[in-house]
Amino acid sequence: MRKFFVVLAVVTMAAVGLAVAGPASAVDDLVIQAGGFTIGDPGTIVEVANVEVPADLVGQTCLATLHIQNNGSIHPENDLIVTTAGESFVFENYEKTAGQSTLGSGEIEMGENVLVELKFGTTGRTSGEFVITFDCEEPPPETTTTATVPTSVVPEITVPETTAPVPTTIPTDVAPQTTVAPTTTVVPAEPEQPTAAQPNYTG
Repeated sequence: MRKFFVVLAVVTMAAVGLAVAGPASAVDDLVIQAGGFTIGDPGTIVEVANVEVPADLVGQTCLATLHIQNNGSIHPENDLIVTTAGESFVFENYEKTAGQSTLGSGEIEMGENVLVELKFGTTGRTSGEFVITFDCEEPPPETTTTATVPTSVVPEITVPETTAPVPTTIPTDVAPQTTVAPTTTVVPAEPEQPTAAQPNYTG
């Protein structure tokens, strides 16, 4: 991870500068140090630093952390405004207490440059030096995913064997059986009266 350190001090204060530079770490991707004695009308905003962001950090989400060791003076309602990629966040009232060590942080997406501005509070003055560090997330490694298309297996269809029925053969050369009617014997009935043809009829 590379370290970029930018010093833009309006007034150099050696003792304070050494103390403020201490929190900067080699793990920080970008470091901005600025500050010093400045006068302005209460409520006005002045540019303190405008730093170009390394190309490999543009688009990354970074944690911006403010480090400041305020001296004996008090300047209530002084704010530091950090703007990048069209978004801003504010470190509010960072000089409200004498001898205060301020440590604040917020996430922001990095653009091509970082603009730091000071909004003057009620006294119209600032005398504190500060360091803003940016610790960015490492981009995930590029991975190539190969999609596996499942192969459809057509199930084997088994056709059951069928046995053809045996045809019934009707013989054609057999003569049909005939039924012989029984012989009928006719017995003549005896006449009631004798006839001339029956002379021996004795009654």
